Order: sequence, then C-alpha cells, then structure tokens
Amino acid sequence: MQLPITFYYQNTYTSAYELLLNAIQQSDCHALTKQYDAFSIDVYALLDKPRSKIVAIDWDNTITADIGFYQQLIDTYQQKGWTPIICTLRAPSPENLAEIRTALQRDDITIYATDGRSKQAFLKRHKINVHLWLDDYFPAICKDGCTLLRQNGITHYATH
Repeated sequence: MQLPITFYYQNTYTSAYELLLNAIQQSDCHALTKQYDAFSIDVYALLDKPRSKIVAIDWDNTITADIGFYQQLIDTYQQKGWTPIICTLRAPSPENLAEIRTALQRDDITIYATDGRSKQAFLKRHKINVHLWLDDYFPAICKDGCTLLRQNGITHYATH
C-alpha cells in the first residue's frame, strides 16, 4: 500500500485542479488540504498562469511517491487536452532522463531537467508558461516572496 500523500491547493477552481481533485478522491489514501502547513503537506498544487494548458509535475518525491497515481493523472490530463510535463531539479544527463522514462514506462511526456536552477525561471527561458505546478518542494519553483507563492497563500518559507 502507498503512503498517503497530502496535497495543498488554496487557489480558485480550474479544470486542471478539478482533474487533480477527482484523482485524489478516487485514490484510497491521498488527501487534500487548503491549510498551509509546510510540515503536513507532501505535494503543493500551485496555480500559476490560468490561460496555460501546461501542468508541470516534479519527479523526485512527487511522482516517485506514487508512480501509479501519477501515471493515471498524466493520462487523464492528456485525455482532457492538457499538456503534462516533468520538471525536475536533476541534471539533464542521459542517465537521469532514461531513469525517468523507464520508471514512467512512457515516451510521450517532455522532461525538463533544470540542473538545480529555479524551475519557473528555467521554463520561462524556454517560453513555457505553467498553469499548475505539482511539486513537493516549492522553493525549487521560485524564490521566497515570488508572486506565484503569494497568490497561492504561501507568504514565507518554512523548511521541511
């Protein structure tokens, strides 16, 4: 049995969020909270650019926490016209990319490996705007106090 994953989402309802919520409700152990507490949250769902159709999902400690759940979620997003991508802090080595593709058992998803750089800034340099971020470590997405965090109810970092 998978360990429970507590997802955090505080912003407005969007169809991407609705798909995530449905997946959480269909799982047998995952939960959702709108209360920010860095010590009880496993994955943050952060609304960024509402007009984008891209959902960026972290690899380590996010997808790897329940690969089956995320495989189904990726399928659902794709079936509903969304573009899920993997965005990881890992180095873009062939070994890292192959490990992710092998574990996911799919070649139909783009992987962005930022080599430790800020994920939001990295994707913006590639002209990619993200609608929804799914990540266990929000400081990897952007700096403390950035607009993304503030608009999602995170006004200061608390390390976990």
